[in-house]
Amino acid sequence: MNRLAVIGLGLTVAGILLVIGFWPLFSVSGADLLASRSGNQYTGYTQGSQITVHEKVLDVSFTNFFGNPTTTLEIEDGNPNDATVIYVRGDARNVVSPGDVIFASATLQLIAGFYYWEVASPGNIHLSWPIDALFYGIAAAGVVVLAVAAFRKP
Repeated sequence: MNRLAVIGLGLTVAGILLVIGFWPLFSVSGADLLASRSGNQYTGYTQGSQITVHEKVLDVSFTNFFGNPTTTLEIEDGNPNDATVIYVRGDARNVVSPGDVIFASATLQLIAGFYYWEVASPGNIHLSWPIDALFYGIAAAGVVVLAVAAFRKP
């Protein structure tokens, strides 16, 4: 068996598995958060629970209430009638814009009977395209190696 073809096949399969499986296995989407929300509770989560949110940002708003800067990120949840938001401690307007696909570590907080997801700082918000590009690049490299192995003379 041609070693180059095996390497190409391995890279292709690994890239496809990363593209399809990484984010669903290791993060929570806006639709998942909406589905877990029951009134003011999040079924399956307790105060202090930490998750990685991976979703498209629909809107970014900023408030500075009594010296506490907070950025509100409305994320895509599949329901135009219901907004799913996460809050960021600090001003994240220079980090994220509407339309960006991000991933961020969020913690479930409770204040005065109100549960909400909070990101500790704008530095904890990352754009997902570099990781996505890496995954697609691995798959593409595998396809190129497969093509080279297929057209190479023995």
